[in-house]
Amino acid sequence: MTTHTNRLRQLLRTILDAAEPAATIAAGAIAGLATYRTISTNRPTELRATLALAAAALAATTTDNHIADLTAPLRRRFALHRHPHPSIDTLSHDVLATAARDAAIRSLRIAAYNSSLSHPDSWTGHADGTATSKLASGAVLRFQPAHKDLHTSASRGWDERYDLIVDHQQIKIESVAQLHELLKKLAAGQSTNETEADAVDPLGDGDDRTEPLVYEDDDQWADAETGEDPQWDTVEAI
Repeated sequence: MTTHTNRLRQLLRTILDAAEPAATIAAGAIAGLATYRTISTNRPTELRATLALAAAALAATTTDNHIADLTAPLRRRFALHRHPHPSIDTLSHDVLATAARDAAIRSLRIAAYNSSLSHPDSWTGHADGTATSKLASGAVLRFQPAHKDLHTSASRGWDERYDLIVDHQQIKIESVAQLHELLKKLAAGQSTNETEADAVDPLGDGDDRTEPLVYEDDDQWADAETGEDPQWDTVEAI
Protein backbone atom coordinates (compact mmCIF):
# COMPACT_ATOMS: atom_id res chain seq x y z
CA MET A 1 0.00 0.00 0.00
CA THR A 2 2.84 2.35 0.89
CA THR A 3 4.57 1.73 -2.45
CA HIS A 4 1.32 2.34 -4.33
CA THR A 5 0.71 5.57 -2.40
CA ASN A 6 4.23 6.80 -3.09
CA ARG A 7 3.84 6.11 -6.80
CA LEU A 8 0.50 7.92 -6.86
CA ARG A 9 2.01 10.84 -4.99
CA GLN A 10 4.90 11.03 -7.42
CA LEU A 11 2.55 10.85 -10.41
CA LEU A 12 0.35 13.63 -9.05
CA ARG A 13 3.38 15.77 -8.27
CA THR A 14 4.68 15.34 -11.81
CA ILE A 15 1.30 16.21 -13.34
CA LEU A 16 0.77 19.27 -11.15
CA ASP A 17 4.32 20.55 -11.52
CA ALA A 18 3.98 20.35 -15.31
CA ALA A 19 0.38 21.56 -15.65
CA GLU A 20 0.55 24.56 -13.35
CA PRO A 21 3.33 26.50 -15.12
CA ALA A 22 1.93 25.49 -18.52
CA ALA A 23 -1.46 26.97 -17.61
CA THR A 24 0.19 30.11 -16.25
CA ILE A 25 2.25 30.64 -19.41
CA ALA A 26 -0.75 29.96 -21.64
CA ALA A 27 -2.93 32.47 -19.77
CA GLY A 28 -0.25 35.12 -20.01
CA ALA A 29 0.33 34.52 -23.71
CA ILE A 30 -3.39 34.61 -24.54
CA ALA A 31 -3.97 37.80 -22.55
CA GLY A 32 -0.94 39.52 -24.04
CA LEU A 33 -1.81 38.60 -27.61
CA ALA A 34 -5.46 39.58 -27.18
CA THR A 35 -4.47 42.94 -25.72
CA TYR A 36 -2.01 43.63 -28.52
CA ARG A 37 -4.60 42.85 -31.21
CA THR A 38 -7.36 44.81 -29.46
CA ILE A 39 -5.44 48.08 -29.33
CA SER A 40 -5.83 50.12 -32.49
CA THR A 41 -3.03 49.84 -35.01
CA ASN A 42 -2.99 53.64 -35.07
CA ARG A 43 -1.36 53.52 -31.66
CA PRO A 44 2.46 53.43 -31.44
CA THR A 45 3.88 49.92 -31.56
CA GLU A 46 5.85 50.52 -28.36
CA LEU A 47 2.62 51.39 -26.51
CA ARG A 48 0.82 48.32 -27.80
CA ALA A 49 3.73 46.07 -26.81
CA THR A 50 4.00 47.60 -23.34
CA LEU A 51 0.29 47.20 -22.62
CA ALA A 52 0.36 43.66 -23.99
CA LEU A 53 3.24 42.71 -21.70
CA ALA A 54 1.49 44.27 -18.73
CA ALA A 55 -1.68 42.33 -19.48
CA ALA A 56 0.31 39.11 -19.91
CA ALA A 57 2.07 39.57 -16.57
CA LEU A 58 -1.19 40.33 -14.78
CA ALA A 59 -2.95 37.33 -16.30
CA ALA A 60 -0.05 35.00 -15.51
CA THR A 61 0.16 36.15 -11.89
CA THR A 62 -3.60 35.90 -11.38
CA THR A 63 -3.74 32.45 -12.97
CA ASP A 64 -0.86 31.17 -10.86
CA ASN A 65 -2.55 32.36 -7.66
CA HIS A 66 -5.87 30.77 -8.61
CA ILE A 67 -4.21 27.49 -9.53
CA ALA A 68 -2.36 27.47 -6.22
CA ASP A 69 -5.66 27.93 -4.36
CA LEU A 70 -7.41 25.22 -6.38
CA THR A 71 -4.69 22.63 -6.02
CA ALA A 72 -3.82 23.40 -2.40
CA PRO A 73 -6.26 20.82 -0.90
CA LEU A 74 -4.91 18.09 -3.16
CA ARG A 75 -1.33 19.00 -2.39
CA ARG A 76 -2.01 19.02 1.34
CA ARG A 77 -3.75 15.65 1.22
CA PHE A 78 -0.82 13.97 -0.54
CA ALA A 79 1.92 16.20 0.95
CA LEU A 80 2.75 17.62 -2.47
CA HIS A 81 4.24 20.94 -1.43
CA ARG A 82 4.97 23.38 -4.25
CA HIS A 83 8.26 24.24 -2.54
CA PRO A 84 9.98 21.62 -0.37
CA HIS A 85 10.60 22.40 3.28
CA PRO A 86 14.22 23.19 4.17
CA SER A 87 16.26 20.16 5.12
CA ILE A 88 19.93 19.47 5.78
CA ASP A 89 20.39 18.44 2.15
CA THR A 90 18.62 21.45 0.68
CA LEU A 91 20.41 23.82 3.05
CA SER A 92 23.75 22.27 2.10
CA HIS A 93 22.96 23.05 -1.51
CA ASP A 94 21.95 26.57 -0.47
CA VAL A 95 25.34 27.09 1.22
CA LEU A 96 27.17 26.19 -1.99
CA ALA A 97 24.90 28.35 -4.15
CA THR A 98 25.19 31.29 -1.76
CA ALA A 99 28.99 31.06 -1.69
CA ALA A 100 29.14 31.12 -5.50
CA ARG A 101 26.70 34.02 -5.65
CA ASP A 102 28.59 36.03 -3.03
CA ALA A 103 31.89 35.49 -4.83
CA ALA A 104 30.34 36.83 -8.02
CA ILE A 105 28.69 39.82 -6.34
CA ARG A 106 31.73 40.79 -4.28
CA SER A 107 33.95 40.64 -7.38
CA LEU A 108 32.79 44.20 -8.09
CA ARG A 109 35.48 45.20 -5.60
CA ILE A 110 38.22 44.08 -7.99
CA ALA A 111 36.53 43.94 -11.41
CA ALA A 112 33.94 45.80 -13.45
CA TYR A 113 30.23 45.07 -13.47
CA ASN A 114 29.28 42.19 -15.78
CA SER A 115 32.88 40.98 -15.96
CA SER A 116 33.66 37.29 -16.32
CA LEU A 117 34.04 37.10 -12.54
CA SER A 118 30.60 38.55 -11.79
CA HIS A 119 28.63 35.49 -12.96
CA PRO A 120 27.78 32.86 -10.30
CA ASP A 121 28.24 30.14 -12.93
CA SER A 122 31.94 31.01 -12.99
CA TRP A 123 32.30 29.99 -9.35
CA THR A 124 32.07 26.75 -7.38
CA GLY A 125 30.80 27.15 -3.82
CA HIS A 126 32.21 25.10 -0.95
CA ALA A 127 30.77 23.95 2.35
CA ASP A 128 32.96 26.32 4.38
CA GLY A 129 31.45 29.34 2.60
CA THR A 130 34.37 29.98 0.27
CA ALA A 131 34.21 29.72 -3.51
CA THR A 132 36.74 28.98 -6.24
CA SER A 133 37.00 29.68 -9.94
CA LYS A 134 39.33 27.62 -12.13
CA LEU A 135 41.50 29.79 -14.35
CA ALA A 136 44.07 29.24 -17.06
CA SER A 137 47.43 27.52 -16.48
CA GLY A 138 46.07 25.45 -13.62
CA ALA A 139 45.55 28.48 -11.36
CA VAL A 140 42.52 28.90 -9.12
CA LEU A 141 40.95 32.13 -7.86
CA ARG A 142 39.61 31.72 -4.33
CA PHE A 143 37.05 33.93 -2.59
CA GLN A 144 37.01 34.07 1.18
CA PRO A 145 34.11 35.94 2.84
CA ALA A 146 34.55 37.94 6.02
CA HIS A 147 33.55 36.41 9.33
CA LYS A 148 31.00 39.19 9.87
CA ASP A 149 29.15 37.91 6.79
CA LEU A 150 29.54 34.17 7.48
CA HIS A 151 29.42 33.84 11.29
CA THR A 152 30.69 30.24 11.43
CA SER A 153 33.23 28.80 13.85
CA ALA A 154 35.64 28.10 10.97
CA SER A 155 35.46 31.67 9.67
CA ARG A 156 36.67 33.36 12.86
CA GLY A 157 39.38 35.85 12.02
CA TRP A 158 38.57 35.85 8.31
CA ASP A 159 38.63 39.04 6.28
CA GLU A 160 37.06 39.26 2.85
CA ARG A 161 39.68 38.62 0.18
CA TYR A 162 40.38 37.12 -3.22
CA ASP A 163 43.49 35.00 -3.65
CA LEU A 164 45.16 33.41 -6.64
CA ILE A 165 46.19 29.86 -5.76
CA VAL A 166 49.20 28.84 -7.84
CA ASP A 167 52.28 26.72 -7.19
CA HIS A 168 50.95 25.91 -3.71
CA GLN A 169 50.99 29.61 -2.82
CA GLN A 170 48.28 32.14 -2.09
CA ILE A 171 48.65 35.56 -3.73
CA LYS A 172 46.25 38.24 -2.56
CA ILE A 173 44.40 39.84 -5.49
CA GLU A 174 43.52 43.51 -5.27
CA SER A 175 42.46 44.19 -8.86
CA VAL A 176 41.59 42.44 -12.09
CA ALA A 177 44.65 44.09 -13.67
CA GLN A 178 46.88 42.35 -11.13
CA LEU A 179 45.14 39.04 -11.78
CA HIS A 180 45.57 39.47 -15.52
CA GLU A 181 49.27 40.25 -15.14
CA LEU A 182 49.89 37.18 -12.98
CA LEU A 183 48.04 34.90 -15.40
CA LYS A 184 50.10 36.28 -18.30
CA LYS A 185 53.27 35.44 -16.35
CA LEU A 186 52.00 31.91 -15.76
CA ALA A 187 51.17 31.50 -19.44
CA ALA A 188 54.70 32.67 -20.34
CA GLY A 189 56.26 30.26 -17.86
CA GLN A 190 57.47 33.05 -15.58
CA SER A 191 57.47 32.84 -11.79
CA THR A 192 54.78 34.67 -9.83
CA ASN A 193 56.86 34.55 -6.64
CA GLU A 194 57.84 38.22 -6.63
CA THR A 195 58.59 38.46 -2.91
CA GLU A 196 59.58 36.02 -0.21
CA ALA A 197 56.55 34.04 0.96
CA ASP A 198 55.41 34.31 4.55
CA ALA A 199 53.57 31.38 6.11
CA VAL A 200 50.10 32.20 7.40
CA ASP A 201 47.60 30.49 9.63
CA PRO A 202 44.21 31.10 7.94
CA LEU A 203 42.33 28.74 10.26
CA GLY A 204 43.70 30.27 13.46
CA ASP A 205 44.75 26.90 14.88
CA GLY A 206 48.36 27.89 15.57
CA ASP A 207 49.76 25.60 12.87
CA ASP A 208 51.59 27.61 10.20
CA ARG A 209 53.35 24.75 8.41
CA THR A 210 53.19 24.40 4.66
CA GLU A 211 52.62 20.96 3.11
CA PRO A 212 52.32 19.85 -0.52
CA LEU A 213 48.76 20.46 -1.68
CA VAL A 214 46.46 18.58 -3.98
CA TYR A 215 43.06 19.63 -5.26
CA GLU A 216 40.97 16.57 -4.49
CA ASP A 217 37.66 17.67 -5.98
CA ASP A 218 35.34 20.64 -6.29
CA ASP A 219 34.57 20.61 -2.59
CA GLN A 220 37.92 20.84 -0.83
CA TRP A 221 41.64 21.42 -0.87
CA ALA A 222 43.71 19.08 1.26
CA ASP A 223 47.29 18.34 2.25
CA ALA A 224 48.68 15.55 0.10
CA GLU A 225 50.07 13.65 3.08
CA THR A 226 47.60 14.31 5.89
CA GLY A 227 44.33 15.14 4.13
CA GLU A 228 43.88 18.05 6.55
CA ASP A 229 42.92 21.64 5.71
CA PRO A 230 45.73 23.35 3.80
CA GLN A 231 48.04 26.04 5.11
CA TRP A 232 48.90 28.52 2.40
CA ASP A 233 51.98 30.58 1.68
CA THR A 234 50.91 34.19 1.22
CA VAL A 235 52.60 36.32 -1.41
CA GLU A 236 51.76 39.98 -1.69
CA ALA A 237 52.32 40.77 -5.37
CA ILE A 238 53.98 44.09 -6.19
